Parts: sequence; C-alpha cells; structure tokens
Amino acid sequence: MTPALPRRLPRPHTLRARLTCGLVVLLAVSCAAVGLAAVVGLQGFLVGRLDEQLTEAGNASR
Repeated sequence: MTPALPRRLPRPHTLRARLTCGLVVLLAVSCAAVGLAAVVGLQGFLVGRLDEQLTEAGNASR
C-alpha cells in the first residue's frame, strides 16, 4: 500500500485577484439589478399602454 501523499495547502490569493473577483461579482449583480428593473418597468408601461388602447378601441366601437 502506498503512503498517502500530504495535501497541498491552497495558496492564498493575491489582493489583486480578490479585488478583481469582487469587482466582477459586483458588476454581475449590478447588471442583473438593472436588467430586472428595466423588465419590470417596461412591462408595467406596456401593459398600461395596451389597456389604454383596448379601452379606446372599445369606446370607438360604440
């Protein structure tokens, strides 16, 4: 039976690597928040506009 090899400890990440990773995560979260806000806002606007158009079309047919 072969002896177990000692585990290598992971090297600590450099400050540059940690900052870069943090900025990438922050950018991804920011983009997701902006995208979600745009979808919610645009959906509300378009549904309201469609309601107005349908109301006008219903009033015009009378």
